[in-house]
Amino acid sequence: MATINDLGLDSVTKNSYYDPSQNRDVRLISDMTYPCHIKSVKVNEVAVKGKYRAKVFNPVLEIDKECSNMSYQDDNGNEVSGSSFVGRTLYGKGVFLFLEPEEGDKFESNPGGNAGYFAFCESIGIDCPTIEIDVDGEKKEVKQLPTLSEDDLVGRPLLGTVFTTTYKDRDGNEKSSLKVMKFEKWDAPKKDFDDIPF
Repeated sequence: MATINDLGLDSVTKNSYYDPSQNRDVRLISDMTYPCHIKSVKVNEVAVKGKYRAKVFNPVLEIDKECSNMSYQDDNGNEVSGSSFVGRTLYGKGVFLFLEPEEGDKFESNPGGNAGYFAFCESIGIDCPTIEIDVDGEKKEVKQLPTLSEDDLVGRPLLGTVFTTTYKDRDGNEKSSLKVMKFEKWDAPKKDFDDIPF
């Protein structure tokens, strides 16, 4: 292979260079944690296993500029600058809030299924106070969960850990993608996504 010196000085472009830290084509690395803000969230109400109902929160996250101060190691053991990931969009695994049936509802209660939602609330800095309730004549201490809206969530900081997930496409072919499946608290300011220059 010819080197630059072999080609002669006339072939060297003085203004062009390659900076690996600026390479935006670097793939995200699985099993790693990225500082993010919630950019948007889609909320759907669904039936679960034919006997429960839940609101499912699917957050869309943006990797924060703070990531540029971090470094990661890829599958080949190479160090990758976190600046390669700043501004990238990540998709979170759905977070389920199981609903309590009211009079006339035909679905069952599943408060034990709300562990993921409780952890998600904690990761974005929302306090879930302990309250006492009466369940079939027995007093119990439980965590009170808020019903969050998109306005409550957008701009909130968190640490998102991505994992490789597999699925089958409509033709039955196995595919894989990276999803944020673990959310942790990150003490950073809220981000205003409405403040976009035009």
